[in-house]
Amino acid sequence: MTGVIIGSLCLVEVLQYGGWNFGIQRWEWIIYDSLMQSTANKRQDDGSVSKLGFVEIRDESILSIADGSLGFQFGLYWPRHLYAKLLDELSAEGAKTVAFDVLFAEPRADHARIKLANGDVVPSDEAFAQSLTTSGIGILAASEDVIPDELFLSTKVPIGDISAVKDADGVLRRAKPYNDHQRIWHRAIRQHAAIQSLALTKAKLSSDGITIPHLGSGPGFLIRLDSEGRFNPADLDQNGSPAKPFKTLRIWHMGIMLAARSLGLDLEKAELIGPRLTIPGTNGISRTIPLDEDGFFLIDWKTRHGDTNLTTLSFEQLLGRNILRREEPQENTFSNKMVIVGSTATGNDLTDRGATPLSKDTYLVSKHWNVAAMVIGDRFIRTAPLWLKILVILLLGTASAALTWNLRTLQASLSVGVLLFAYALLTYLLFSTQLFLIPFMMPAVGGLLINHGLLVTYRARLDQNEKRRVKDVFSKIVSPNIVHELLKSDTVELGGTRRKVSVYFADVRGFTVFMDARERQTDNHIQRTGLAGMEADLFRDQAADTNLRTINGYLATIADNVKKHQGTLDKYMGDCVMAFWGAPIEDKHHALRSVLAAIESQQAIELLNVQSSRDNEQREKENPGRIARGEPPFEKLPEISLGTGINTGFVTVGLMGSDQHVLNYTVFGGEVNLASRLEGFSGRGRIIIGEGTYKELEELAPDLANVCNPLEVTGLKGFSAGLKGYEVPWRTISPDLVAKYQGF
Repeated sequence: MTGVIIGSLCLVEVLQYGGWNFGIQRWEWIIYDSLMQSTANKRQDDGSVSKLGFVEIRDESILSIADGSLGFQFGLYWPRHLYAKLLDELSAEGAKTVAFDVLFAEPRADHARIKLANGDVVPSDEAFAQSLTTSGIGILAASEDVIPDELFLSTKVPIGDISAVKDADGVLRRAKPYNDHQRIWHRAIRQHAAIQSLALTKAKLSSDGITIPHLGSGPGFLIRLDSEGRFNPADLDQNGSPAKPFKTLRIWHMGIMLAARSLGLDLEKAELIGPRLTIPGTNGISRTIPLDEDGFFLIDWKTRHGDTNLTTLSFEQLLGRNILRREEPQENTFSNKMVIVGSTATGNDLTDRGATPLSKDTYLVSKHWNVAAMVIGDRFIRTAPLWLKILVILLLGTASAALTWNLRTLQASLSVGVLLFAYALLTYLLFSTQLFLIPFMMPAVGGLLINHGLLVTYRARLDQNEKRRVKDVFSKIVSPNIVHELLKSDTVELGGTRRKVSVYFADVRGFTVFMDARERQTDNHIQRTGLAGMEADLFRDQAADTNLRTINGYLATIADNVKKHQGTLDKYMGDCVMAFWGAPIEDKHHALRSVLAAIESQQAIELLNVQSSRDNEQREKENPGRIARGEPPFEKLPEISLGTGINTGFVTVGLMGSDQHVLNYTVFGGEVNLASRLEGFSGRGRIIIGEGTYKELEELAPDLANVCNPLEVTGLKGFSAGLKGYEVPWRTISPDLVAKYQGF
């Protein structure tokens, strides 16, 4: 069963790796979030965050620009030359790179023209484009199929990907190192699509050219291509020579772009080898980013908005500095910094918020500085490979099975709980110190807890069956308290085992003679009364039933004393009882208990004989009347005696037979044979014990051993030499002496 459980868990893990969704990953993400929350503030800053800066566009920024307090007044959608002023200021402060988490996808011809420092008057967009070209430190943003306008692309400014791919539960945990934008459309096509309301994302290539469907219900538009796959912009009312309709562009994550600028990494020479992306540098520095099977890497969300290590100023503060810098020197807060410009403002068109492992609602612009910091600091979150996941499941599953199977249920549950805690602690320590993420749900919950629970259930069912079997075997041959002890025990040895026991044989003497006399009396009555046929058979059956009940009464008396003294009733052999002590429950007082049972059995038989004598006197008085009425006379009850033999030694004990046939829990061996021979030697009304039993009595009950009489036992079948034995004088033993050991 354990193999099936562990094998199933491993199979699920493999299928998950192959893309199957069993809902388990969601719980792994929750655990990952907890690890990130508990360790983020405890891990010391390695200095990478201090190399970064953040310029936030906040609600106050919008108000400051709207109320004209900075010397100009604009509404919500700012003209691009404001970003030019910001870029100029950051360049003046010595910023190394400025990455805009803002999309400049369309031209804004509606914005006013602006006069540059050299006196030229240009459109606002062009002012920003010139600033990008002049400063050489800008990085523009792209998201999915949204890229900067052609004007800004013409500046050859680098582009960083700001898209956010959230997990199924809506939490942003991972990022792709880059996205290949397969169709970066020609400017003429993009402009025409905007004018005609065409859906570029649904364009299809065909032998005739490119078909672009309409956003609404109108007809699509066909752009014809020549044999080299080029189109003529003149066909779209645009000037220009034949050109490719689109190009493929690889756009790196904005955070990686910032880190590459800081470290001098050459993104053009990045190489993907298996699950690792290696980016070489121009100065001997390189970075290797571990990726998952989907090509994502986990973001180390260590730095929150407002972190003191992250240099932060507002958009309007820097615009104010730019104005004042013309008259007097200003602080160079962002000197040699990698700066991100992004929004923390509210409003549908401005807000960029969402869930991360650290918060259910925070600024998603934080992904850029966290990615940049982890690349700069060379601290990547590594996940366990598939082979390690399988190995951990195997180890914990096997450990759970071993503990559950070999320990008591409570002990096993506590042990599994300790192991679960240890694994949880290991998970925490590996992540907090090494940023190494090992799986928890499948190994711990599946391999440990579920495996333990199923095995406990299975074992409980087996235990129930075994206890039912034990109860069926022993309920009639041992006392109820021994059955109770057996059912409490985790393991019951019912197979063959070597054990030191005391074996007891008690034979009812005189009953055979009594039976013979009864049969003669029965025949005499049948002849005297003339019974024949079925009547005679019925009378014989009634007499046999009476005889059987009589002998059963004597045997039950012996059996009751065996059980009273915690013995195991083995079997009835005609009018002989066989029992033993010391199995199935170990009992260090087995010899003493067997002798006490023998003494009380002899005393009980003597009391029965006294009662039988009284009953016989009464029967003799009633018989003449019965005979006169033609009724059979009462038969005399027998006066019987016991011959008892006890021996102590090592024997083989266990169940003999099979579940399908007769099953008997018994003992056999030389010491058993000696006990039987001692019973035969004992004669009538005597208890003979072997030397092994006597030695046990000497240790356990020396005063009882002292009253035993030694004797030479000879003529035993199977024993060539005489043996030393002892007779227990049960008639003369003080009742107080017997009572002294009743509690043992």
